[in-house]
Amino acid sequence: MIRSPFCLGIFACFLILSVAQGCGDGTGISSRREDGAGIPGQRSPGAGLTAEELVRRIEPSLVRIQARFSADAKDGELPAGTGFGTGIVFDRLGHVVTNDHVLLAPADRRLPKEIVVTTAGNKSFWAVLQGRDRATDLAVLRIEARDLVPAAFARPGDVRVGQEVLALGYALDLTGGPTVTRGIVSATRQSIYKEPYTIPDIIQTDAGINPGNSGGPLVNAKGEVIGINTAIVKEPGSPGFAISMALAEPVIRTLIRDGRIRRAFLGIGTVEATPAVAFRLGLTVETGVVVTLVAADSPAERAGLQQNDVVLEIAGRTIRSNGDLLAVLARHAPGESVPVRLVRGSKAIALVAVLGHPAE
Repeated sequence: MIRSPFCLGIFACFLILSVAQGCGDGTGISSRREDGAGIPGQRSPGAGLTAEELVRRIEPSLVRIQARFSADAKDGELPAGTGFGTGIVFDRLGHVVTNDHVLLAPADRRLPKEIVVTTAGNKSFWAVLQGRDRATDLAVLRIEARDLVPAAFARPGDVRVGQEVLALGYALDLTGGPTVTRGIVSATRQSIYKEPYTIPDIIQTDAGINPGNSGGPLVNAKGEVIGINTAIVKEPGSPGFAISMALAEPVIRTLIRDGRIRRAFLGIGTVEATPAVAFRLGLTVETGVVVTLVAADSPAERAGLQQNDVVLEIAGRTIRSNGDLLAVLARHAPGESVPVRLVRGSKAIALVAVLGHPAE
């Protein structure tokens, strides 16, 4: 079998599974039953659920994905094989979310000839590729299936460091149900920037990682998906990473609607504003993203953005992180005019930028 790679140099394709014991206050996974049996597809009440209850709640929304490559290889062609991973049921219309790299051949990153999705009820379906976005390592499949149970998704940004989490996935493509590990959210708003990936809103976790788990969910103590697990550093004790739903959800919805991401280009380099960054640069605000560079003849330069500007809002959407910035650009097409609200020194400034194409 061909295992799906996540070509980030030191990163490999895996899915995270994390379950934690904890308190019953809605932030931790309880070690005992608090409110009776969990009901698949429904949100929990306030108390944290046991690991067993969380598994029962999220398992109906998990699918196994197998990407089958050409079986009639000729001289000079790569042999046939099968890549595998995990997916999440997004809605009742048959849309399934996974990682883009799950669908690609490891050597030449070919798309598969066939994609098979197997639901929790052990029913298999041919899948159609609805859309994919290499930059964020996300893809959406569509299957013709009835009685699907969509996962519950947490509100964007509803993630806290130290929060106990659970994830499930089909590790090693073994037969049987999904495997489970546990951990906590170690950090938020981490970044992966390595061609072709640009994932600026990553959740870091210490949860155990296994091959084949790419594309599966990282969930909170309510059974809500907070991220899509995507990579791990290949070192002993290294952390795992999940794409936050704050970044993933608008990309997923755009792929469902349009089949592709026509990501607009602004032409700035940024770093997230923090108290430490504000102190070092002498900024008057501690939120937003700080402009570190402005590309020559870019939409940003033409609009009048300058180095050390702090961008607070674009097109009416608050910008707190690089993930927010990428999500806004994914919502708008090249050629659109968007208002930009920023702070320069101690002065509030409003500009209008005409977004461009990434190649310009």
